[in-house]
Amino acid sequence: TDFFVYGIDSDSANIAKARQNAINAGVYGSRVMFLQADLDDTKLPDFFANLVVSSASLSDPISSGAQTEAQRILRPWGGTFISGPLDNMKVDERGELKGAGQWTHQYADPANSVNSDDELIQGPLGMLWFSDLEQSMTQRHGRAPAPLFNNGVLFSEGLNTMIAVDAYNGHLMWEYELPGILASFDGDHLMGTSGTGSNYCVSDDAVFVRRDDKCLRIDAQTGKLLSEFTAPTAKAGGKTVWGYLAHDDGLLFGSLSDTEHVPTFRYRAGGDMNDQLTESKTFFALDAKTGKLVWKKNLDEEYGPAPFFFGRGGCPLVHRDQLIVNVGGKFCVGGFNKRTGKLIWTTKHDWQASYASPVPATIHGRDRILVFAGGMTDPPAGGLLSIDPKIGKAESTFPWRARMYTSVNAASPVVIGNAAFITEGYTEGGAMVDFAPDGSTKLRWQARQFSSQFTTPVAHEDYLYGVSGTGGTEMVCYEIATGREMWRDGLALEGARLGRASLLHIDGAFLCLGAQGTLLWLDLSPKGAKILSQAQLFRAPETWGVPVVSRGLLYINQNAMGTRLVCYDLRR
Repeated sequence: TDFFVYGIDSDSANIAKARQNAINAGVYGSRVMFLQADLDDTKLPDFFANLVVSSASLSDPISSGAQTEAQRILRPWGGTFISGPLDNMKVDERGELKGAGQWTHQYADPANSVNSDDELIQGPLGMLWFSDLEQSMTQRHGRAPAPLFNNGVLFSEGLNTMIAVDAYNGHLMWEYELPGILASFDGDHLMGTSGTGSNYCVSDDAVFVRRDDKCLRIDAQTGKLLSEFTAPTAKAGGKTVWGYLAHDDGLLFGSLSDTEHVPTFRYRAGGDMNDQLTESKTFFALDAKTGKLVWKKNLDEEYGPAPFFFGRGGCPLVHRDQLIVNVGGKFCVGGFNKRTGKLIWTTKHDWQASYASPVPATIHGRDRILVFAGGMTDPPAGGLLSIDPKIGKAESTFPWRARMYTSVNAASPVVIGNAAFITEGYTEGGAMVDFAPDGSTKLRWQARQFSSQFTTPVAHEDYLYGVSGTGGTEMVCYEIATGREMWRDGLALEGARLGRASLLHIDGAFLCLGAQGTLLWLDLSPKGAKILSQAQLFRAPETWGVPVVSRGLLYINQNAMGTRLVCYDLRR
């Protein structure tokens, strides 16, 4: 194997002898190491080992303390403990870590919920392991795809490779060569995954990576190529480029990118956006094992074109057996059978496709889908729809759209009981919308200064927290019941600034990654923002990548000024 072996014994003479033998063999420090420690208390980190073997138990029973310690240092998801005599050897395999979540897509899952369902995370922070892994990464301005996590394995995509890492001890499991896979993300002031979405996702047994018109299916445990799928061709012909990518329940969802739609969004000249494709016209689904085409839909050809420039920017919602899309064109929203692609229902409305994603909700005990629609139309129009997902009927509509023609609704609705908060970043700001038992809507309050350009706020207990402003320079807190601004704070950080920060709500507290690489554990309450702990992970401006939280671990990917992957243990 390529394991690094640690030998542990409480007897100093045994340790000295073993070290000398390993030195003589030329493997000490490179393949093996010996530590003097009590077997009941090794001082090794949690989840340290893939394999624990007790040689002492070949002749003598192992103590209960040593058994407990062996289980503590054993990694979840397959770590193995072997003990006992040869004629009665016991093999114990550790299962999953109960209460831990997964992060299989850029924004957690196919529904882009940005929620791992993790129940274990709590402060304070502590580093579990560190390794740069020698993987070449894109520069920070490219906004490349985030690391993903599933079943104890961390996946990271670099400029030329995909790697799989044991998430609990940093051991490199495999590396798959993908020359130039992220070349289009390695530039200044690119839109990156905020517009294109990620080019890979993972399932329980495979990693799916799209490239040009192909999708590679790579074994998640071994890194071997299992198969290669080709995207279906469009009716109109022309160049085929795989766009959207997601996996759910045995199906691989994709889209065909519109290669003629190339946005030029950037802060200054220099960013090459030719391969940063953001608009698709054809959706399809393949069998994730065989690659067989299950269905495909060309939205432009079948339902009419989306609004000028912004096109369709929201992600589809996988909701039970449906794929729900803010289509635009001939109708506003459509519900498709996710297995056949058949159009089940439509919601007809003049509001066009936006950048916000549909969100599931339970309103007065009824299943509803909230869609914050509104693209680049003249005159500008858009707002919130509450839709019955069984038949597609819009139970209510609530107009809310910037007065600027060159804008689009982009932050997804935040569901709060029988109400929802929506926000845009240009003229109108935020609105708390109440739903009556009959489904009708009423404005509870408006907050022009709670203006999120594209970041979805977080609701916790009786308050809303978010990053406000088109530059994302201030954190704000608003009372949900009244819309009263409780405070506004730029979080003065020593040697850094908040900027376009990422904010995650975890077990009643908040993790925040600032725009210059500052990681904060925050206590946010109506009284203000208190920094509980602060770590300057690196000094790199415009750090906009969303951190990943899964199974009690926090993953941060630094893409410039010394590339590295950092894992923090948040359960301690």
